[in-house]
Amino acid sequence: METDWTGFSRDILQQAWAEGYDIQPWLRRASNPSEPMSLLGTLSSLPRRPAAHYQANTSFPVGSLFVARRIQSEQLISGIRGLWTGALRTLRALSLPDDEAGLSNEAHWPLNLLIGRTGWSYEPDQFLQVWVQHGTEVQHTRAEQYLWQGNQRPLWHPYREASGAMRRAPLWGALYAGTPDQAGWAAARDAQTTYVGWGVWTSMVVAQAAARLFTDRLPLAVVFMQTAEQFSVHQPNLAEMLAVCQATYEDERPWEEWVRHLEATFSFYPFDHSLPNFLIIAGSLLWYQRNHDTVFRALRQAGWDTTGNSLVVGALQGCANGGHGLSDRTNPFLDAVVSKILSWNHPGSRL
Repeated sequence: METDWTGFSRDILQQAWAEGYDIQPWLRRASNPSEPMSLLGTLSSLPRRPAAHYQANTSFPVGSLFVARRIQSEQLISGIRGLWTGALRTLRALSLPDDEAGLSNEAHWPLNLLIGRTGWSYEPDQFLQVWVQHGTEVQHTRAEQYLWQGNQRPLWHPYREASGAMRRAPLWGALYAGTPDQAGWAAARDAQTTYVGWGVWTSMVVAQAAARLFTDRLPLAVVFMQTAEQFSVHQPNLAEMLAVCQATYEDERPWEEWVRHLEATFSFYPFDHSLPNFLIIAGSLLWYQRNHDTVFRALRQAGWDTTGNSLVVGALQGCANGGHGLSDRTNPFLDAVVSKILSWNHPGSRL
């Protein structure tokens, strides 16, 4: 009879598998569902899976601070309004509260605005202490809640490559519009509070793509894929996966084929692991770049982190078109957000 690995024990096993550890011999010997807790102290002694191709390279560049930004105020205002309008529209499409509290639950953008005003050079432990002090404003994703409740950053935890930082990354792109390196730096500092590896890498790409959308005159899908490919030189297996994604789309194969390919490639990964979710986002921007409504239905059908993926896509859509064509019934809230951001005098700001 097979053991039913559930809850935290299953989370440990899935993340260990995603990091390339071969847990199958260990599983054949284990019988008690609490035993995976012992893995926390013995991960380094486990054998590696010979077919594990997606261990994250942590030696990629993370951008820079104090980069001068020159962008027209009208363009910045339009982009910021678009970012928030796209995010709130997504929450409505998911039948979630489309207000400041709802956005805090899913991405804690309001808390990041507070951090951005007061702690541009925060270390990860300082980020976490702000979370602890504002517990009701911390997003309801597994990694963030795990660290917030424990009030510490353990050396290893089973959510350390999850997708929560990607939900916040478009905001950094908007705050550093037109300076992708600086947006990537901010997103990385934010992500490193909770994540390593893919959890940091994917958030940097999303932030840089969002920052480019304020000034580039290219379609959203092109900007996103170009940004990902630029960073994939440090992740060769991902470069191959992105090429497969592009080829599948250009061959006019159905969206469902790409989703099935990801399901097979990342079988037994955590549902909120950032890499398969990032690739779902990349694919959705290609297949549904001209249909803002159908994309949310496709993302829900694809599974994995449906809320996070929808939020990222909706926010990027908003950045790309300045909110034009997106219904907006929260003008007072958006006006307050834009005014607050424009009053900042943060590093690199040049309007």
